[in-house]
Amino acid sequence: MLFNFVIEGNIAQAPELRFTDSGVAVCNLRLMYNGRYRNNAGQWVDGRTVAIDLTCWRQLAERAAELNKGDTIIAEIGDDLRAESRNNYTSLRATAQNISVSMRWHPATSLREPRPQAPVLTEVPADGGYATGIPQPA
Repeated sequence: MLFNFVIEGNIAQAPELRFTDSGVAVCNLRLMYNGRYRNNAGQWVDGRTVAIDLTCWRQLAERAAELNKGDTIIAEIGDDLRAESRNNYTSLRATAQNISVSMRWHPATSLREPRPQAPVLTEVPADGGYATGIPQPA
């Protein structure tokens, strides 16, 4: 890979999951990004809207298909990024190497099972009696 390109944006339409003839999962989703900046008067102004059509493969595709329109995600894009001009905005196409849910504006929950706690080990005296480290009042 020549470079890493990372962008954060909102999913513009429901992800589309399909399978190739050989059974490989492919998910297409559109990510929209609208930059904002302050003008000379100090007011916030919306910048140009950029659309990125992402393609995800295999397990990433199946997981990405569970996302919803409007979710804010962070996408790491491969080195196959290509640009197209459409009407009022620039559209980019790329293959997503990784996708994560952004927690900047909304909470997210992991579905992963928590690891079990390791048992607490205590020292057992060799003589089978009581612990000898701290003297006990008589």
